[in-house]
Amino acid sequence: MSGGSDPRPAEERLAAGWRHLAAFFHEGRTHLAPAVAAFREAERLQRGAGGGEPLVNTLLGLSLALRLRRDADEARQAVVLAQELVNIVRRHRSAEDTLSYRRELDGAYRDLADVERGEEAAAAAEAGIEACDRTLTLARRLRATGAAPPAQATKAALLVRLDELRPGQGSPRRRGDALRLFATALDAWPERDVQGRAAAACDFAEALAAGREAERAVRIARDAALVLHDTGNRYLEARAARAEAHAALAAGRPDAVDLVVAAAASFRALECEWEARQVEALV
Repeated sequence: MSGGSDPRPAEERLAAGWRHLAAFFHEGRTHLAPAVAAFREAERLQRGAGGGEPLVNTLLGLSLALRLRRDADEARQAVVLAQELVNIVRRHRSAEDTLSYRRELDGAYRDLADVERGEEAAAAAEAGIEACDRTLTLARRLRATGAAPPAQATKAALLVRLDELRPGQGSPRRRGDALRLFATALDAWPERDVQGRAAAACDFAEALAAGREAERAVRIARDAALVLHDTGNRYLEARAARAEAHAALAAGRPDAVDLVVAAAASFRALECEWEARQVEALV
């Protein structure tokens, strides 16, 4: 073969990475290590061939796989990769394409804020809020209404996280802003993204539960769980189970602790120990 290096080995490793990443949501954490290894090998081959636009899907997959491992060091790497991804798309594609990939950068900051502690977590939350604001500014400029809801929901989750880390002055305003953003995002969420909306609804339900709006939290969590039931996405089903447990605790239901135990068990069945411990910390 003439005219440069053969792209097929990188494409094969990229495809393997995405297969393992998809399997994670159905079968569990055991697929994350081979996903990361496959994406890293594809990245190595593509950078050796000059990098650029061929890296887009590789950086996308690698960043997400690292985020799902729930390790602070890897979450920091995920943010760097997501920023590089956005930069590549900005150079090679349209502003509309750039906007769609900014969702990954916003989400990477959110996951980093979740796994970091103390001031490092607060700094990640603040950086993520700024990133979401840039996404929303671009969405308004392009009149891309479908891009706004995920950024609004991610900003809302980051405001809630920042409020956990820095309670006190400004707390009621942050909480109020977060709840308004969640509600606005869910109302305008693109219909085709059913699972994305349900995941955001879980975050909304937990924010309501934390604010003792139990009745509303129970309703929203239940609706999200119904949407995700039998989708085959066991990770998001466990996420919905956590939201239902949190809402039940806020409502003082007698079965709340049983729901916490069940939600933690759902995550452990996927070997997601960090998530299971987060559920148990609700009690």
